[in-house]
Amino acid sequence: MDQAFQYSILRYRPSLVLGEQLNVGLIFYFASDHTFHFIYPNHLSRISHFYPHLADLTVIRQYLKVFHGIATRLSKGKWSQNVALSDVIQEYFLRKDANSFFFSEVKFGFSSDADAIISFYKEQFFKYYENPQPKQRRNEVRLRNQFEKQLARRIDSLQINKLFRKQVTIKNNIGETAFDFAWQNGSANLVKAISFDVSKKETIQQKAFRWYGELSRLNLSEKADSYRFDLLVAKPSAQPFYTAYDNALQLLETISHPLKIVEEEQLEVYAQEAVDTVQEPSSNLNHFF
Repeated sequence: MDQAFQYSILRYRPSLVLGEQLNVGLIFYFASDHTFHFIYPNHLSRISHFYPHLADLTVIRQYLKVFHGIATRLSKGKWSQNVALSDVIQEYFLRKDANSFFFSEVKFGFSSDADAIISFYKEQFFKYYENPQPKQRRNEVRLRNQFEKQLARRIDSLQINKLFRKQVTIKNNIGETAFDFAWQNGSANLVKAISFDVSKKETIQQKAFRWYGELSRLNLSEKADSYRFDLLVAKPSAQPFYTAYDNALQLLETISHPLKIVEEEQLEVYAQEAVDTVQEPSSNLNHFF
């Protein structure tokens, strides 16, 4: 025989200004056995994906664990079948509009199997939290591979190996700087992949200053009459990092040496330009390295 149950959805509001909400928990009261159950996602990465600077996952997880513990303790008490879940929430969990967490209006249902109901609702509400796929960042290896694939669509591997040198190193004031490719078309073009698709804004600044300093101090003036740095760059996936990314490019553009910045969406055009204008390495290029 079906028994009545009550439930309410715990929602998280990262910003009162934005007004956006995420479902982060569910509380149930089953009248037949007078038990409370609080469930929440095993993984919370979905929250940090949407709100990387607003959501503190440590705090959220602490709240969820506390709510789960309260529900467990309440289940050990004696409760009337007519208890109002809304009253229990306000007395033992959260007052209305207490903070970034709040419970929805209480809803009602009927079921003969509490475990089945809990499993069903967990699947419906939290399936997008579970088993998150690791985010694939656009790193330097990907940029290099993309460039080489674009070349391979236009010329064969023998020509690539003949016209485009790989893993070229040039001395700087301290040691050596490695470039991914070098090719010549009147100037010697030194290709370096730099990804700004990172997890922390500070990393963008660190990379920009690192490459600004390193490229500025290369010993190039006596090794070639004409040369250029071709930087293949990936922008951040997180929109809040875009300003830091723009500032990083502006810094790199102040390097006194000839420079070409190629963003990821420009790789195809850059590869076509390279294939159309590349020349066989000359003695000038050999002396360059």
